[in-house]
Amino acid sequence: MKNIYLFVVVILILSSCHKNGNITPPPPNEEDTTLYKVTTIADLPGTATGLAIDSAGNIFCTCKSAIYKITGSTVTLYAGSPTDTGYINGDRLSAKFVDPVGVTIDKNGNLYVIDALNWVGYEVIRKIDVKGMVSTVVYTPNLYHEYDEYNDTLLARNDTSGLLYQINDAQVVGNQLFIYTLHNNRYLGYAYMPIQNNLAICNIDDSFRMVKSFEFDTYNTARGFRVSQDNNYVYLSNAYGIYSLNMLTGSINPTNIYDNNFVDFELGEGDTVIYKPRIDYCTIDRMSIATGQTSTIAGQKDTLPLYISHLSKDGVGLDASFNHICYIKKKGKYLYISETDEGVGTSFKIRKMRIP
Repeated sequence: MKNIYLFVVVILILSSCHKNGNITPPPPNEEDTTLYKVTTIADLPGTATGLAIDSAGNIFCTCKSAIYKITGSTVTLYAGSPTDTGYINGDRLSAKFVDPVGVTIDKNGNLYVIDALNWVGYEVIRKIDVKGMVSTVVYTPNLYHEYDEYNDTLLARNDTSGLLYQINDAQVVGNQLFIYTLHNNRYLGYAYMPIQNNLAICNIDDSFRMVKSFEFDTYNTARGFRVSQDNNYVYLSNAYGIYSLNMLTGSINPTNIYDNNFVDFELGEGDTVIYKPRIDYCTIDRMSIATGQTSTIAGQKDTLPLYISHLSKDGVGLDASFNHICYIKKKGKYLYISETDEGVGTSFKIRKMRIP
């Protein structure tokens, strides 16, 4: 009888709390659907370079000579060392990197890191597999670039061993690794001289054998790219604009962007829009691919000089503010943003913004 009495009292108390509105709050990980809400995930030392997100939502970013992993708001060293550079393969925490400038991830959780070997003037792609072992998978064999600068004699057609000099971006698409490079033998430093770019497509499961390659000229250096969901188009950026490459015909055309005030970009809303940071205003714009209509969706326009630190504040849409945005990556309904303190160069943030 006593147990029944206690049970009734507990029920009455809970009922009273519910009526007064004192109910248990939702779990902290419940999704916030506020459109264009910007929140800071983590602060790290150094200058932001590459950014990738795996299927579980873990964030990987490259900085100095290290690769970091962010789970929730917890930052851990994943590979390399922030203070000790080098070119050593092996276990990820014993391995050494020179200057990792980009990272991408495949469906199995293997990382691919662009490492700039500054002392010899070219870049390689190194793999960190799910067991934590580091190996080199794409490289340039001609150490001192003794090639025919007019005939591209190092560019092999059956593998990636002849990729020249500067790998600007690399991304996993399905079972393939797309590699966007600049052929430095065409870049002689003359103004308005066409610069040869290359997009190589390599099979991950076939020793990274190159299966297709596109070459095209632009009037500035390659920066980044995104592949459409149907794999029919690749959007590529340089300092003058974003170009669309038709994968079926090989033709390349500029989109409706012709300004040079952005760095990275991202596709969204079923590949109908482009999200692009502006480095002159420290904002993020949304542009319709079909019409070119552009609007600022987040950040406060800041016309302070680029070489000083800018305000960085969480908020919604135009109430948020950014420092110097380096990279953005889309995962699900979020844009993940890395931004650096340009004026000091000693720290950077990883942030996320809800998108449609």
